[in-house]
Amino acid sequence: MQKIVFFDLDGVLFDSYDIWDQMVKSLLERYGIPFTDELQAKLWSLEMDQADLYLTHLLADFLDETSFKVAKEEYLLEEYKSVTLKSGTKELLPYLIKKGYNLYAVTSNYGHLAKAGLEANGLLPYFQQVISTFDYNSDSKDIEFLNSIISFYELEKHSIAMVEDSWKNLLEAKKAGIETIYLLNDVYPLEKVAKETIDFAITDLDQLSTILR
Repeated sequence: MQKIVFFDLDGVLFDSYDIWDQMVKSLLERYGIPFTDELQAKLWSLEMDQADLYLTHLLADFLDETSFKVAKEEYLLEEYKSVTLKSGTKELLPYLIKKGYNLYAVTSNYGHLAKAGLEANGLLPYFQQVISTFDYNSDSKDIEFLNSIISFYELEKHSIAMVEDSWKNLLEAKKAGIETIYLLNDVYPLEKVAKETIDFAITDLDQLSTILR
């Protein structure tokens, strides 16, 4: 029987929320645009491609789309090469490998940034694959995206546990027959509809050792 874990990276293994906020703040401040709490909340409510489009329009008087992408890419790549990890990450991954799990990094981030962060921290060898929603032209980890991964890699869906900071992604995973584990956070606070549906809610990665045996 397969034993598989789909790990989100940003906000789960990577302590990286601030990277994105600082990138936006840095770009906006160059052109005298304030990075308000309201703008921050708006951007976090959007999928990545939607947030990019929103920022492109906001900066349209100063940067064309290509220049925006170049500036964003340069900033993010440097930051992901030195991204810090969530507490317990370096202990958890070898533990799971020892227990016979196959690990997949499943991210809504760009694949090369995800790999840069994993490689910089010596974690890339633990993963069978690093899979980005962009690889499948998907704007979210919806059931179609998840089923595509399961089919392509010939995985047994009922042998998969998915660890996420986004309860919305976990609701999609639940539809696909995947075990769902939510890491509590302030960016995507757990709502009632998710509390009644997801399998586990944890406060830190150390608790996974009691779930994934």
